[in-house]
Amino acid sequence: MLNGVEQATLYAAIVLSIHDLPACECVRILPGFEHTTKEATLTEHKERLFELGQIGATPGALDLLERWEVPAVRLLARHVCGDWGEVGDQDAAKNVYSVCRELRILSAYTVGDDGDKVWIITEADRSATTILLPEDY
Repeated sequence: MLNGVEQATLYAAIVLSIHDLPACECVRILPGFEHTTKEATLTEHKERLFELGQIGATPGALDLLERWEVPAVRLLARHVCGDWGEVGDQDAAKNVYSVCRELRILSAYTVGDDGDKVWIITEADRSATTILLPEDY
């Protein structure tokens, strides 16, 4: 478990890194597109789909990422470019809809070999994005 100083240091690194997020191949919302499959929505465009706002993380999520040496910025880059991770088809379709309508967006990623998951949630008004464990919700 990270102590308070280590958590603050890791959090600062995440916040600083987010400004340097790489452009990525990402899901693009196509006019009239009603459902989502990666094959149908992947494009050559490299852009973020939405703003992340202020980025935060729960202590448990920070600890898990640190333990498995997973850079939070990589998961944030996937999230902001429409790689929702391991959400179901309905949640993926809801995310596509949510990008267009400015509703809440949820991604889920497995971290490490133990099958632990982290969620990333961006608020509807795009004021904040939080990395958390499902049990923190």
